[in-house]
Amino acid sequence: MKTLTIITMLTLVVSLVSSGPINMNPDKNGEPWMMGAFPQLTMEEQVKIDAIPELQMTESYTIKGVKLSTRIDNSKQPYFRPVFNQMNGSCSQASGIGYVYTYETNFLNGTDASLENNQFPTHYTYNFLNFRILRDSNNNLYCNEDGGSWPWEGWEIIRTGGCPDVSVYGGMAPTQDWDTSYKPWMSGFDKYSESMNNPRIKSWSKISGISSETGLTTLKQYLTDHCDGSEAGGVALFITSMWGNWTQLPVNSMYPNKWVVTQMSNVPGHAMTFAGYDDDVSFDYNEDGLYTNDVDINNDGIVDMKDWEKGALLCVNSWGSGWLNNGKVWVTYKCIADGCLYSDAVYIINAEKTIPKLKAKLEINYSERNSIKIIAGISIDLNAIQPEHVITFQQFNYKGGGYGMQGVSNTVEIGLDLSELVNYAQPNQAAKYFIGVEQNDGIYEGLFSGGQGFIESFTIVDDQGVETPCFETHKPIITNATTFISADYPKAVSISSEDIPDFNFDLDYSYALTAIDGFSPYHWDMILKYTENENINSFPSEEMSRLQMSDDDDGFALIDLPFEFPFYDKLYSSISVSTNGTVSFSNIFEDVRTEADILKTKTIAPYAANLKIKPRPDSGVFYSMNQDYIIIWWNKVSNDQFPNSTINFAAKLFSDGKVDFFYGSMFPTDLIWASGVSNGSADNATISNISGISDPTNLQTTFSALNYPNGIELSSEGVLSGF
Repeated sequence: MKTLTIITMLTLVVSLVSSGPINMNPDKNGEPWMMGAFPQLTMEEQVKIDAIPELQMTESYTIKGVKLSTRIDNSKQPYFRPVFNQMNGSCSQASGIGYVYTYETNFLNGTDASLENNQFPTHYTYNFLNFRILRDSNNNLYCNEDGGSWPWEGWEIIRTGGCPDVSVYGGMAPTQDWDTSYKPWMSGFDKYSESMNNPRIKSWSKISGISSETGLTTLKQYLTDHCDGSEAGGVALFITSMWGNWTQLPVNSMYPNKWVVTQMSNVPGHAMTFAGYDDDVSFDYNEDGLYTNDVDINNDGIVDMKDWEKGALLCVNSWGSGWLNNGKVWVTYKCIADGCLYSDAVYIINAEKTIPKLKAKLEINYSERNSIKIIAGISIDLNAIQPEHVITFQQFNYKGGGYGMQGVSNTVEIGLDLSELVNYAQPNQAAKYFIGVEQNDGIYEGLFSGGQGFIESFTIVDDQGVETPCFETHKPIITNATTFISADYPKAVSISSEDIPDFNFDLDYSYALTAIDGFSPYHWDMILKYTENENINSFPSEEMSRLQMSDDDDGFALIDLPFEFPFYDKLYSSISVSTNGTVSFSNIFEDVRTEADILKTKTIAPYAANLKIKPRPDSGVFYSMNQDYIIIWWNKVSNDQFPNSTINFAAKLFSDGKVDFFYGSMFPTDLIWASGVSNGSADNATISNISGISDPTNLQTTFSALNYPNGIELSSEGVLSGF
């Protein structure tokens, strides 16, 4: 048995609260294991931490109760991203964003966290938070760079503005240079806009008293089913010191030679993630050759969790897969009971899907970002020179050190969610929206020179992407004052055409629609919706022919139809069938796997997933058709993540436009998939009610065709035409 004992040195650990990160890897030539710092807490910040609410379970869940299994490992769920190695002192954001937010977002969306576009970066939030203004021994202010953060600071940023995924951000950090990676801020409105469309953190809460059996049981319940009966459990963030006793389990144990933590200090030094537990992980604390939970091994006259030698929580770290158990370690229940968690609590989040109502595109050129604060506001009075109501943004609140807005340059283009301000405007009422830049030379007692610069531009962008610009540009930012710039947002557009001429099939048809309010030129589009209903038909039993796909993995095949198939506003004489469980209307393979993919692709998706044909004669894509319908049958296809999977489903497309979905034997369950029909936009799409459920075996559903006069088209300029 190999044991690593780290003696707790209180003076050193306390200093971690205000100093930079420390490399804990004894191999200085190996990948760094950075133990991040935690900022010194002001009284106001401590009050906020103390006010984090306890997890509240519903009464029905409490009455029902939950039967806990012996072990849970959510790191094996598709929603949990692979282990990674954090850069800089970003451990709070590594756990809070890299693991917890990534997991809960993928759980919410039913998506695969192994893909970059479903992972979320540490440094988007960290780089707004890691510049800390502290006082030295002579009471002089200084800026501590790469000075750590608290997890809920990052969660607050995501609550108000969302978070980009790793592919949009460009990695977990903006650069691989350790000396500069913690400085840049993200630039580009399109990136911020993508961020706002991702799920938000609605709220966060804590489970306290983990050192007690009651608190531990609640955590185990959360790891099992989110404490609300969900089909999968959650993950939780915790803070500890990393200073303690680390050892390997004996070769004759359930997890031979795996690392386990048996003692650890609770002074804050590092944030990590609990992703599971196992009641059978055992460590012989009193070396009597037995593993007991009913013997008073610490001789305090009480038998409680502090005497348990069986059971441990599964901890996932952000020090790469080369750390201990492929990036993980067991933490014994006794270690928890002896008080190794900061505040004796773990922290969890509640994510929700959010669509921003209104956004601001803002370009600012300023030389010292730590001297300014950005606010947004609204006034119903179109003659106002200042807003009546304002909102602030934590990430743009006298932060970022004495650098230009991007950390490497003075100009940044950002996006802000103005949805909260929309609530102050009446429906169909014009309003004036403001951006304010508050400059304060003295906020840090002369630590920074103050800087200079301009509000270069401000544009309001609505949920359809229509832009309303402020015509004032390059406005100087005034020293020790708030500089406002504004744009009038008009009344909502309404269609003024009332009596549209009747359509005559014998004549060419053209009619220009008109509208009032808003800003012209208008952009027109048709909103069409399929309705989903119960399908009472049986799984198709017709004799089928095999489709020759272009490839067994990510392949497709074209089929000429014996009828014209009406789909949304067009008629199609051919379709394209993919191995990934979808039908499209192009001559290429379209990689549709998720609900988000369905929303942006013209497709019919009975079971969109990462699928492939097995090398066996009965595995493949088959079809049967006549003058009334075509059936496409995906039989015994497989999922890449589960090579032994057997997936069986079908789609039936009728000549009148109706679409039926059928699901046969589906093994295993809990695969990541999506279902629905779409014309290629969120406004013209219907996600199935059964999309993504864990086991659709023997289910079926149908989508009713639209009552739309095919041959009529609407141009983006608002011209109805036909022939």
